[in-house]
Amino acid sequence: MRIRISIGMFLLVLGGVSCQTETSSKDVQIDSNNGSIPKATSEASRPFTPDGFRGFEWGANLEDMESSLGLFFIGKDEAVSHIDNYGSNISVLGSAKVDECVFGFFGNRLCNVSAKTANCLDAKNLLRSATVVYGPPDDDPRTNVDLPTMQTRMWMHEKTIRTFSKFLKEKKGCEGAFFMLSKSLYGEIENYTKNRTKDAKSDF
Repeated sequence: MRIRISIGMFLLVLGGVSCQTETSSKDVQIDSNNGSIPKATSEASRPFTPDGFRGFEWGANLEDMESSLGLFFIGKDEAVSHIDNYGSNISVLGSAKVDECVFGFFGNRLCNVSAKTANCLDAKNLLRSATVVYGPPDDDPRTNVDLPTMQTRMWMHEKTIRTFSKFLKEKKGCEGAFFMLSKSLYGEIENYTKNRTKDAKSDF
């Protein structure tokens, strides 16, 4: 099964891990093929982290990004239909090869970025690279979860939420996913969705 990264996947992970605090362990060792997940730490020990991606801040206009990142429309988000998803020409993040790097736009403004790896080695390298750039993940057992089929980590910054997830495949191996989201634009998206829902009442 190949995972498809979207804001819906992010919300699934965010909601699901909060229910797993009793089974989580920050220091768990994964098998020798996958390596070990770094220990979480506090916000104070983090390096400076940018808000946005590849020099583009959250809210950057789609037109300003299209040519430099080779963006192309791939469809509406599976969970939030008013977010437009664009593929890109990005194939490497740090030391990890990525199958896809997708940019989400709300009203033509950059609101999220997601990347996916196809194997355990690149999933491990993706987490290592993210830890180098953003520092160790949050020291929070609600978001540092290690289950038989999934591992998750989270970085909560002032303007950005970032998550790493690793999903075991049904037959063999695993896939990794990294997702980053603008906090302020996510608030706008939530309000827009609520207003659309209220407006729908008149249709029934």
